[in-house]
Amino acid sequence: MNYIDLINDEQFHDLIYNESTDKKAKTLNKFLRDNKEKTIRLYHGTSSDLPIIKEGLKPTSSKTAKSLQSGHGYVYLSIYPGMALTFGEMAYPKKDITVYAVDIPIKNLKVDVDQLKNKRYWGNDSNIGSTLGHSIIYGYGARVKGWIQPYMITKV
Repeated sequence: MNYIDLINDEQFHDLIYNESTDKKAKTLNKFLRDNKEKTIRLYHGTSSDLPIIKEGLKPTSSKTAKSLQSGHGYVYLSIYPGMALTFGEMAYPKKDITVYAVDIPIKNLKVDVDQLKNKRYWGNDSNIGSTLGHSIIYGYGARVKGWIQPYMITKV
């Protein structure tokens, strides 16, 4: 395995599977900074009709956005395949959804500000931070600016 696997590697279980806290986000931030050149596995769910393995994952645009709050120019990824499936189902109701594993360099990850905004509002916690660690610990994901190339993607 040439990637960091947050959901299956036991060293991350306390961070990922228990209550979200600021301390855990800070711990993860340190790990991510110290390992920014390494690759991490995240997930994306989308319509099975799209040629993802051939063309890669293209960023959201004004024509392809499935949510009013999705920032354009990004591909959104989850740490959980099940959550990726759910987002795919919301974006493409009544369509078959495929979940893809995306092995991406940590240095390419950006904060998913949309998910953090939702967590602050719906979770009634306006004190959630705005770092990548917070994005992963509280929002269970991150986003990537631009196109994700096919060689980084595997069908789950």
